[in-house]
Amino acid sequence: MFQGFDRDHPFDLEVRDEYQNRLCQEGVDFTTVDHFSEGLSKPPTFEEVEFEAPEYPDDPDLTFETLPLHTFVWPEDGLYYKGTRSGYDAVASMELAHHHLEYVAKYAEMAHTHLVNKAESTCDAKPYYHCTPVAAGNGGCMFYPGKQVCEAATYSFTTLYFVLWKLAELGVEVLAHTIFYVSKFVFW
Repeated sequence: MFQGFDRDHPFDLEVRDEYQNRLCQEGVDFTTVDHFSEGLSKPPTFEEVEFEAPEYPDDPDLTFETLPLHTFVWPEDGLYYKGTRSGYDAVASMELAHHHLEYVAKYAEMAHTHLVNKAESTCDAKPYYHCTPVAAGNGGCMFYPGKQVCEAATYSFTTLYFVLWKLAELGVEVLAHTIFYVSKFVFW
């Protein structure tokens, strides 16, 4: 194979790049095949060919017609009856709700992950104690509850976002199963 590559080298781009580099090198001539082939003994001759294009009939003018309304066939018994679209509309509405709920779950997960990452570093930056230098007999260290408040708020918000995320995922799953069974009842 070319430049030391195996025949079944798994990375085609490496072979291509090597070939491109070799082409760009000055003094490299790829005309070896031309030197080994024999030239023509005389110039080729060509014959003129008669050609008649087939004639096709003119295309008819296009007509624009509205399509007939699709007739939905629903079971006579149960929630739906012939001639109504309520079953189809219900499934379509559930599909749309399922799609939106998937986005809610995705963004709830992203918000939870972002909050966990940012809250940890924010709370770690807060001190447990606030110390002031001793000046004229006043000073020392005092307990500072900011870190505990931050951790409590972080726990509350991360738990809230986690619950929202998991409820949205549960809703997506429940809605997917509902759509399956309702559409099975409606369309089969």
